[in-house]
Amino acid sequence: LFMGLSQYVKRGHLLRSIVEGFCMRNLQALEAMKKDAELELKTLKVDGGVTVNPVIMQIQSDFAQTDVQGKEIQEITGLGSAIAAGLAKDVEVWPSIDDLKGKVKIGATYSPK
Repeated sequence: LFMGLSQYVKRGHLLRSIVEGFCMRNLQALEAMKKDAELELKTLKVDGGVTVNPVIMQIQSDFAQTDVQGKEIQEITGLGSAIAAGLAKDVEVWPSIDDLKGKVKIGATYSPK
């Protein structure tokens, strides 16, 4: 539901408000997690398809007032499943989780403006 629109509001304004709503909802979840964990957020590490959009990532960084750091591989869920399977007992593709450090490369990092 959009309210308070005038003749000067364009499609881009509406899309921007949707993106900001998405980022604001993420911020609410982050704030709740920070409160529950009693920890300060230093860097927000993100993955998934939305991370390919630099505008959304910059808005998220601005709202959270922290760096937002993507990965070189955006869809990392499948990789996580493969890693978990490779660490499983009797499979042991990797002897330990320590052998995987540094395997997931950092992508773009966005800092608050």
